[in-house]
Formats: sequence, structure tokens, C-alpha cells
Amino acid sequence: MARSILDLAKIVDQFKKKGIALKVLDQAIDTGTSEGMLMFSLLGAFAQFENDIRAERQMDGITKAKEKGVAFGRKRALTPEQCERIKILRAEENFSVPQLADRFNVGAATVYRALQSSV
Repeated sequence: MARSILDLAKIVDQFKKKGIALKVLDQAIDTGTSEGMLMFSLLGAFAQFENDIRAERQMDGITKAKEKGVAFGRKRALTPEQCERIKILRAEENFSVPQLADRFNVGAATVYRALQSSV
């Protein structure tokens, strides 16, 4: 229903302004009562807590994977040798960026990055 406890509070506030009370039938929660509102808020807080714990575990896993040398993201479009070849073709044979992009089957931005790389 909401992405965070703050978002949940905003939704409930909008409901209150419109005179709407949320009733969860299988859990006996009614936001029209004080007890129901307390229970609704507690469940939202627990959901936010679980989400935060999951995010922390995910970041720990990513950190450990990086320490082990796991590469993230997509593979490079050009090898270091191809980057050097692009630099040579541009400098010595005056190839244009679109020509180099066509020749190496990459986009113009990739060619520009290859020309700026220090590899």
C-alpha cells in the first residue's frame, strides 16, 4: 500500500480528510478507531523495519561480493586493444567518430569514452 512509513502516514491522512476509514476484515483492523489506528501504524512500522533490514543485508552481500572481485554491471563494449586501435585510427588516419562507431559496432558515446580513456 505504501513505500515507507511516511508514505503510509500520508495515505492515511488523505483518507481521514475524505472521511474514509480503512477496515481490514481478516485482521480486525479499523482505522476509524484509536486501537485500529495504533495497530495499523505498528504494522506499517514493522514493515518498514523489515524493509530496512533487507536493504542492509543486500548491501552487505554486495560489499562482500566486491571484496571477492565479482564484477557488477554490463561487460565493456570494447577491449583495451580496441580502445588503442580507435585512438590510432582517429589520430593517424583521421577516421570520424561515426565511422569508428560503425566499424566497431558501438555508439558514438562509447567511441568518445575510448578516445578519452588512459588505457
